[in-house]
Parts: sequence; structure tokens; C-alpha cells
Amino acid sequence: MKSLPLPMTIGASGVGTASVVLTPEQRAIVEADDGPVVVIAGAGTGKTRVIVERVRWLLETKAEILPEQILVLTYNVKAAKELQQRLDKTLGPATRARLTVTNFHSFCHRVLTESPGEAGVAPNPDVLDGVSQVLLLRDIRPDLPLVYHGEWQFGPIVGLINRAKDELVTPDDFDAFVAGEREAFEDRFGGYEEAAVRLAAQGNLRPLRDVRGAYAKLRASERAGARGEAADPAGAERGLGTAAQREARRTLSGDGHARWRGHFDPDDHPRIDELAETYVADGAALEVMRLTELGIVYRAYQAELVRRGALDFGEQIAAVSQLFKVRPNLLRRWQRQFRYILVDEFQDANVAQVELIELLGRTPDRPDNVMVVGDDDQSIYRFRGASFAAFSDFDRRFSSPPAHDPRGVPPAAPRRLRLEENFRSGERVLRAANRLIAHNQSRFEPGKRLVTARPAGDAVRLLVCGGAEDEAVAIVDAIKALAALSPALPAALSPAPMVPLAWNHVD
Repeated sequence: MKSLPLPMTIGASGVGTASVVLTPEQRAIVEADDGPVVVIAGAGTGKTRVIVERVRWLLETKAEILPEQILVLTYNVKAAKELQQRLDKTLGPATRARLTVTNFHSFCHRVLTESPGEAGVAPNPDVLDGVSQVLLLRDIRPDLPLVYHGEWQFGPIVGLINRAKDELVTPDDFDAFVAGEREAFEDRFGGYEEAAVRLAAQGNLRPLRDVRGAYAKLRASERAGARGEAADPAGAERGLGTAAQREARRTLSGDGHARWRGHFDPDDHPRIDELAETYVADGAALEVMRLTELGIVYRAYQAELVRRGALDFGEQIAAVSQLFKVRPNLLRRWQRQFRYILVDEFQDANVAQVELIELLGRTPDRPDNVMVVGDDDQSIYRFRGASFAAFSDFDRRFSSPPAHDPRGVPPAAPRRLRLEENFRSGERVLRAANRLIAHNQSRFEPGKRLVTARPAGDAVRLLVCGGAEDEAVAIVDAIKALAALSPALPAALSPAPMVPLAWNHVD
């Protein structure tokens, strides 16, 4: 692809710019008109470059825009620092210092510390990390009436609470979900309270835990079907019956082994079926108990946070969104300050972050000047709720009437631009990558395909390993072997023989 230089100019901001080579696709993004823009950019295509050059172009071509009116957001502190360094080189330290270039959590911490009274938080509140969250749960555990979580692990509970906050699920929302699950249980099996008493008296819940998991899958399938999504509740119900039968056979065998039905005397078969039927009901009750207790823990955790005047990372974003909703005057202040918002690595945004972007970016006195840049095929925070769904959520929100004009005419969908020229890899690497990525079932832009003008390069070697540890050893050995060929690399990386399980060439 032909690259076009961005000429040297002196803009209204006093920024001197050096000549920068941009491809036509990159230039179209850098010089995009006002309004919401979604940029789908593959790996190695210059995502950060277009963010940096977009900032420069805005300052040079829009005389009314000051550096203080541009907000650049990314996913963590390290990424924000790298962006700041790139902008330092492009704009100069003085101009860059006037920009707000930060990650979501740091930005929200700034908002909360500037308006603690309105947000209902302490001035300069403590922000708990994962370890501090676990310690808080340990402190409140003795006061909570828990049966299922009698010997609980604190890490998964912290993960659930963080995920709930990323998805803007409050304790009230969670309790409403649990109430729905309890109602579904009672419609199917009868009263829950009697089942809960029976479970508490039973003591050993181990035989029911696998059945509980099968019932949870059944309910997930039923909820998906109710939303109109593809689901197989009949298959999930068969799975529930299979799990109950297996655990019933395990119990009757007396030795911990779930023996085949034929192993038992025919006279035992009715006992197996009867026990399996009770296991279905009790396993379902155990799932409702598990969810009920998670709701209790979440509410107690949140109350303890308030008592201590502390916040956690997820709480910062949710608290700012809530603050903006109940204090529209504060929201208008931040909206007036930031006339352009750019988000890097948008694939790592979650529901709470997308809502924050919408609140800041949509105001009645200007276009929705929000540009998000990311790769729908990669997300390092998928476990925190981030994925290509961020792009779909952005499209949905910015295609709907804004909160300030809910009955207005829905706007057009955000413009969608692509970056597909990879500057990092050879053609053979990209060919293999494209073939692999094409199998991703969840893609916002299924037609995206990386290309390159670089030479084909060596054939891709496919290494088949016996497990994660073997893979790590093979990679380290490969690095050592490469280091031995390059005197520029540290001599400490002495070569070692590579012993992969199998090498194959992929063209």
C-alpha cells in the first residue's frame, strides 16, 4: 500500500510536527470528521500511531481546540505511560502535559477525589487491590451465615464481585437475579426453604456439587433461550439427569467410584433412580443456595467498603457513572472540558467503561466526538468481561438517542474504519495467523484479514508440546538459540539444545 506523508506544519497550539508517513487507511482515520468512529485495527497495524497522529491533527487543524480539551483513555497504567511517551516525542513535553492521557481507573479516581462529597466517598479514599479485597472478605467471613461456602476460597469471590462491578451489577441487581432463580426452582421442585434446611442438616454436600453444576448449566441454557439466543435446554436437562444418576451410583457403591449401572444388582436399580431423583432436586437447591450466599457476601462486602470509606478498582468506575447520573451539573463540567475523546485498546473495555465513555462523549452542544480503536480478535481482559462485545455495545449506544434527548431521532450508526496492513510480520506469518483467526466464532468484523508488504520470510514452524510447561521450556530454548546467533543480545543467554516434541512447517 502506498504511504502518504503528513506534512510539517505549525498549528494553532504551537505544535511543531515532523513529517510522518501514513498509509491511506491511517490518514482516513487521523483526519476523520467529527462524530463517533469505530476503528477495527489488527495486530501490528499502527493502532497507537493513529491515536497519536489524530491528537496532533486535531490540535493543528482545529484552532478552537486546546490540548486540555482532549481526553485519551487506555486500559492500564503501563499503556497510558507508553502513550504519554509517544505523545511527548510527537507534540513536545509542554503540550503533552496539557493533555489528559490516562487509564480509566486513574481518570475515575481523579473525578472522585475532586468531588468526594457529591460522590459520597471519603476524601482521598483508599483503593483496595486484590490482596486487600481478600483480606476484607476474611474479616467479614465469621459474621456471615454460610453453608455452601463453609470452606470457601476468597479469590473466586473477589473475582465475581469485580466482574459484577465491571458489568454494573449492584447488590440489588444480584439479589433480583437470585430471586428469579429461586422462583424458577420453586416452580419446578416446590418450596426452597424446606430444601435449604435439608441441605444445612445434611452436612456433606460433596455428592451434590456436580449435580449443582449441571443444574446451573440447565438454567443458563433456559435463560439464553428466553433471550432468543441459541440454546439446548433439552440437552442440558439430559446432562442434569446423567450427573444425578452418576452421583447416586457413586453413593450406593460405598467406595467413592461411580460404577456402571450394570455393576449393581437389579434390585438396586430402583434405589439408584430414587436417589438420583432426590439429587436432582437437592442439586438444584444447592445452586440457589450458592447464589443466595454470593448475594449475601456481595452486600456485606459493599457495606464494609462504605464503613471503611474505601473503594476497589471496579467501584471507581461504577461510582463515577452513578455520580454523573445523579449530578448532571458535574457531568456537564467534564463534558465541557473534553471535546474529543480517544480510546486506545478498546477491545479491553467492559460494560462500565463503555457507559462512562457514553456519558462523557454525548452532549447536546456538539457531535459525539468519540473515537475507539481496538482489535476485535484479541483481549487480555476477557476474564474481566472485556471482548469484542465492547464494539457491539458502543455501536448500540451511539446508534440510539442520547440520554439528553431520549425521544429524538436515532442517529446513524458510528462510522467503521479498518486497519489491516501489518508492519511487523512477514507474509507467511500473517497467512498462518489469518487461517487461525478465521476460526474465531465471536468477531465484530469477520471479514478483517491482515496483509503486509514485507517479504514472505521463513516458513512458520509449528511446535507441538505436551503441556504448558513443555511449551515454556521450548520457547526459552528457542530464545537461547537465537541469542547465540546474535552478538547484540546478552551473552548470558547461552544456547541450549532444543528438544521439541514435534516441529512442522506451515506455509
